[in-house]
Amino acid sequence: MTNDAPRRTTSVAERVETAARWVAYRITYLILAVLNQGHTLDEVIDGRMKHDSAEPLPDLASVGDAHIAVEEARRAQQDEEQRRTIIDDKSKILLTISALLLAANAALLPHVRFRWACLVPLIPVISAVFLILMYFRTYKKRVIDWSSVKWSGSHDDIARDLAAEYFKCAADLGPINNFRVGIQRAARRAVVLAVVLMLPSLIVAAFGNPKESSLAEEIEQNAELHSLLRGPAGPAGPEGPVGPMGPPGPQGAQGPTELQGPPGLPRPEGEPDPPGDAESTPPKR
Repeated sequence: MTNDAPRRTTSVAERVETAARWVAYRITYLILAVLNQGHTLDEVIDGRMKHDSAEPLPDLASVGDAHIAVEEARRAQQDEEQRRTIIDDKSKILLTISALLLAANAALLPHVRFRWACLVPLIPVISAVFLILMYFRTYKKRVIDWSSVKWSGSHDDIARDLAAEYFKCAADLGPINNFRVGIQRAARRAVVLAVVLMLPSLIVAAFGNPKESSLAEEIEQNAELHSLLRGPAGPAGPEGPVGPMGPPGPQGAQGPTELQGPPGLPRPEGEPDPPGDAESTPPKR
């Protein structure tokens, strides 16, 4: 196992970078041990698969047509490059989905009664983001060594040397792509796990509103609880000015006619007439 413990460097920035890299490799190894077993710490540090059985390079000395060998070798190298591009695109999609899940989880947080239910999906989402960022780290790969080509030889010799270089590049890029496939597979599983863990919060947020409305109705119907929540009434404010007189209302309907009262008793003789009745009483003849 490669010993990549933090070493003494010349500057503080390099020391911090070395220590952070040392920690990041261990975290990546632990996440892969859970989500995609089978990787070693050396593979995480080196960024390539090492336990895969590498295919032997073809014997180009016995090739009849060296130009065909060059074409096939170049095609093999281009296939690995295209494979790396496809893996990169898938990892970028996973990174975008992870960002959307973080935003969705933050939006669901106010609508969930138990806040820890929204914190649980953050663990796989952050793990996926961490793996993808480690996926896009700087790595080394083999390039064509033009100095190994015998340009002074015959056409067949030059073609064989070029074919050998293309095959070496393809063979070197293959383990790197295989390791990146493992990283991408672990990140995809983390994203799927985050979506599954987020479903309960989503269901509560979608179907939890009727419970809140019923609780509000119950508070409105309970006078004591409603008064308790409202609190004591404050002091009365100063009396405001008298407003303008409004327009007269509509005239009401005529009331019912009252019943005629009983006749009064006869007045005794010699009793003077009450005031006001002299004009209305006719004189005696």
